[in-house]
Amino acid sequence: MSALTSQVLSFFQGEGLEAYVDIVVA
Repeated sequence: MSALTSQVLSFFQGEGLEAYVDIVVA
């Protein structure tokens, strides 16, 4: 797994993946 992917996963875990999906879908 690349460093960038790790950063993205960490961001999702910190901010909440569901909240991110809500923003993208809305």
